[in-house]
Amino acid sequence: MLAYQTEAMESKSFFNLPEATLLGAQEDGTFFGPRQKHSFDTHWSTLQEQAMSKESLFDLFAGKIPVIRQPSFLSPEECTKMVEILKSHKIGIYDINHVWPRVGCVGIAQTDYVHNKEEYFAKVKEAFSLHDRWRDELGIDVVERVMQSLKSASGMLVRRAREDERDYFAGVVRGIDTGIQIHADYAPFLLLSPVSDLRRDNEPQTGEGNGWEIGRIVAQMSWNILLNPIAGGDTFIFDRQWQAPKDDLAWRKAFPKYAYDPRIVEGHALKVIKPTPGDLYWINPRNFHEVRGCDISRDSADQGVPTRYTVSSFVGFVPAHNGEPDTIILWS
Repeated sequence: MLAYQTEAMESKSFFNLPEATLLGAQEDGTFFGPRQKHSFDTHWSTLQEQAMSKESLFDLFAGKIPVIRQPSFLSPEECTKMVEILKSHKIGIYDINHVWPRVGCVGIAQTDYVHNKEEYFAKVKEAFSLHDRWRDELGIDVVERVMQSLKSASGMLVRRAREDERDYFAGVVRGIDTGIQIHADYAPFLLLSPVSDLRRDNEPQTGEGNGWEIGRIVAQMSWNILLNPIAGGDTFIFDRQWQAPKDDLAWRKAFPKYAYDPRIVEGHALKVIKPTPGDLYWINPRNFHEVRGCDISRDSADQGVPTRYTVSSFVGFVPAHNGEPDTIILWS
């Protein structure tokens, strides 16, 4: 059990309240007397961001910590140049029947092709078009850099997920302004019925891994890098892991269908990530999580909501199988 304490943020005095005052009361005092402190159970051993190591990597796979952070994984100069190329590239959107409000993206999601491997793999090359430009024009291969970091920390075989010697796409780029609602991601829970059916009715979320290598993973993480400075857009991670199918039957929204009723995380510990551009963050996406909308300054309100650009992928642990050792795989 871990009891949490809050840390105060330094800020200017609020309207007419003097600085450094609590209206003449103690921090835990009220008109009716002092408030009692309580604690609650959590699966996390700490709320602090952890450095990348073999221990922290497997703690995150196991859901024992909320986040790993690798500062300055991309330099400010690299981020600026990557965003310049991104803005000149064609940016699509996710299926609005499933994800709403609109979320911009470059790349493909395996879940959109669960019934058609041939169509999926036919589109993988084009999905890497932005990454190809980053590599060819800037000398930056961000997914390869992430894989090398994983290999160095884990000492394991690290590669992209693969079907019949054909690699999956990994490294989706997203453009988000109004946020992403509470949801969770975990490929082994998507085994029984197709995601395309999920988008047509209210059956439990199952089907993603059926017949795909990602269906063999036993634990999952995701990595994410913010590419541009932005106000807001914070990530909230909750110490509440997705339990299918009961969570889908009880809490999944009718629309947007990827999202869950916020009451599903009520009473659970949370970790807030205020991302720094260029830093590499790792979370366990089976934990419910959300991305808050970007802030709009009063001076720029007429210009619309700013956009938060990120690059990310899923990471799975595959136990030794058919002569291949324990392996870490990536996909989007």
